[in-house]
Amino acid sequence: MERKIKDEFYFFDEINRVLDNYSKTNDLLELKVSFRDIDFQFKNSIQLIESGLELYFFNCSLSGERIDVTINELSRKSNSIEFKDCKISSDFFIKDSKLQSLVFSNVEITSSHFHVSSNEIYSFSIVGSPENLNKINTLVLNQNEKIDYIDFRLNQFKMLYINNNNFLKGFTLNANNIERLQIEKSTFKRDFEFWKNTLGDFSLVKKSSIGEVKAKQSNFGIETEFIDVDFLERVDFTELKSNKTTLKFKDCTFQKNTYFDNSTVLKLEFSSVVFQGITSFQSLNCLHLIKFATSYFEKIGFFEGINLGSENSIDTNTIRTIKGQLLKSESKIDYLKYNALEQRKHFQKLKIKDSDFYILMFNSKSNDFGRNWFKGVKFTFKVSVFFFLMMILVNSFVSSKYPLKFNLNDSFADTSTILSEYLKFTFSLGFGSEEFQSNGYLYLIFIIAKIFIGYGIYQTITAFRKYGKI
Repeated sequence: MERKIKDEFYFFDEINRVLDNYSKTNDLLELKVSFRDIDFQFKNSIQLIESGLELYFFNCSLSGERIDVTINELSRKSNSIEFKDCKISSDFFIKDSKLQSLVFSNVEITSSHFHVSSNEIYSFSIVGSPENLNKINTLVLNQNEKIDYIDFRLNQFKMLYINNNNFLKGFTLNANNIERLQIEKSTFKRDFEFWKNTLGDFSLVKKSSIGEVKAKQSNFGIETEFIDVDFLERVDFTELKSNKTTLKFKDCTFQKNTYFDNSTVLKLEFSSVVFQGITSFQSLNCLHLIKFATSYFEKIGFFEGINLGSENSIDTNTIRTIKGQLLKSESKIDYLKYNALEQRKHFQKLKIKDSDFYILMFNSKSNDFGRNWFKGVKFTFKVSVFFFLMMILVNSFVSSKYPLKFNLNDSFADTSTILSEYLKFTFSLGFGSEEFQSNGYLYLIFIIAKIFIGYGIYQTITAFRKYGKI
């Protein structure tokens, strides 16, 4: 049976009883204080300042006024606090403590202020279950001098704020729902696990240094921004499934290998970013925009199979950045794609009076800037038919006899004759006679036709050889 409406006097009486018993018996086992099935309703703010205690709460409720816990000096006994199957609505502050462990399991914390500040903690865990996520309103980790291990899994946070902390060993933040995550001025010396999390509207990581990042299969919400972050080890942003997410990296350094492979995001932006190791964006699905502004790759970057949902939104500098890395990795097929995209975007900016306008226009129509041999065949066929018909038209109005064996008045010209004359015209067969050259109109059409037909054939051959040496 749960005991109801117990106040702070009972709380301290239990602790004092254990401490008195310890002073009499010197029995280390007696330093564990357990509270089970109790509904604490604190009428006044309480302060617990002790050493060498193990506090254990099972199926308890803590409500009412503010609770301050300070357990310092790791003497005789390891200090620890554990909550299991509990509800906490009081403002809860754990500060200036030295703890062996701080554990929350299957809890609901609706406190307006839940702060863990200025502590040295060996192990801090908040772990729920797939069927019952821990529900936590706001958790603030602030100015903790040292936390060796963090294990936050299967939780639902409205706000998780981490400021000016030093995490020495492992930091695990897996399978959580976090409406807002904000990390500032913190150091993660070892692994930063961030698997299968779902973030809310906006999150921020700023002025921090992070060891190995494992962020596989996470959803970074609407927008997550990294500003002035030093990634010290391998970074894994693979298999992200965030088709509404914008990821922004500004003034960041990736010291080791970085991977964004097989991920889906809405936007991916890099500004003043240095990639010191190998970087891979292979099979990245960027639904709207990818952008590199003043970003530098010290080693190779892999962009094979990257998919851009909106090529019109990509800027020229980003195209050139991707092109350069594709050229380094000898990815000829994808290189040609972005080479054509750069020329297409340049062509869209030109006006008719610009000299390059017509060159790029014909390159676009004849083989799509070296990528499409079939367009080259179509272009050659179209211009040859056009000039052949023009030749027939002009030849029909000249009085002298010229090489064409029919004109517009020959309604019964058979298909074989037309085809023969067309092939002669297209491939310069039998058009070298003086009679032909003596008519300026026909000869002018012939010369212009040969220029365009030759250009079309050349463009077709060029597109056929697109996988040759670049």
